[in-house]
Amino acid sequence: MNRRLASIALCTLVVVSAFGQAPTYQIAVTPYANIGADKTADYIGFQIAEFLSSAMAGFPGVQVIERTQLMKILEEQELQLSGITEGEGSVSIGQILNAKQMVVGSFELSKTRLVVNGRIVDVQSGAVLSRASIETPRADSYIEAYKAFMFKLLSELPEYKLTIGVEARIENIAEQASPGADDYAKALAALYNKDDAAALDYLEKALGGTQVGFVGFGSASDRYVETLSRVRGSSRYAKMVQKQIETNKSLMDQVEPLSIYRATIKVLESRIQSTLTPEAFVIAGDPADAVEYDDGLVSTTVRLPALAGVQLKDEARAAITALFSQQDVV
Repeated sequence: MNRRLASIALCTLVVVSAFGQAPTYQIAVTPYANIGADKTADYIGFQIAEFLSSAMAGFPGVQVIERTQLMKILEEQELQLSGITEGEGSVSIGQILNAKQMVVGSFELSKTRLVVNGRIVDVQSGAVLSRASIETPRADSYIEAYKAFMFKLLSELPEYKLTIGVEARIENIAEQASPGADDYAKALAALYNKDDAAALDYLEKALGGTQVGFVGFGSASDRYVETLSRVRGSSRYAKMVQKQIETNKSLMDQVEPLSIYRATIKVLESRIQSTLTPEAFVIAGDPADAVEYDDGLVSTTVRLPALAGVQLKDEARAAITALFSQQDVV
């Protein structure tokens, strides 16, 4: 490892999940390699990595290595993505990043379908901790497929737990998916291939559209400012754009907590509704005095409650209380 790589490794930033517990996993997610014939689809590998990084950062006990640091190492070392998916390649990158685990994989896009394969690899031992694959019809958006793939990949880990807070974060990311997400992924692919002009064009589309999601906006903005400076220099125009970008980032930072709050409410409502089945209730009433009935043919004693009502069973009440404890928004 040369001195330059050592300095990069030392300054690697770690994005800590919102949960305060000690991390069980310190993961770096690499772009997925395109093993298909259609090389115009290379950006999908970057899109998969962006989704996995953003979503996995919300799981308790998971830290995700900052994506910009990972991309800088990949770009500067001119590493082929196909080599990173191999055991030795992923382990060496993980060691540079000071990661404990690497998420690596590949995809293939044909005229009719998208196939994604991935693994979580232990950096120290090189052992595969988990693996997953999905196959989905070709479409305009693959967010739901990415979600299914991530759940399969993580479900093999013993610590896996889908809390309300985690589900709300993932749903929030999925909702924010927009046409700009494709452009940002294409920009990352162009930057990886050292094509600043194409990257700048895609970044302008990603940030300048009418449907811009705030998830990933900060990263896209930073890459735009960096690329703009390389292409056009430190001009007055570049400085003006940078100032406006910083203002927009600040506004996006204010919107994100509100959107997560909304997503948490939706997930909590859905979970509660699934708990409130007919079996979760019991009819209860106050005892009443006996009423004698005798019409000459039939004689009986009837006890009708003075008051009657429907109550939740104790186990259903406990289940709903447990749902609220899984999040810290409501």
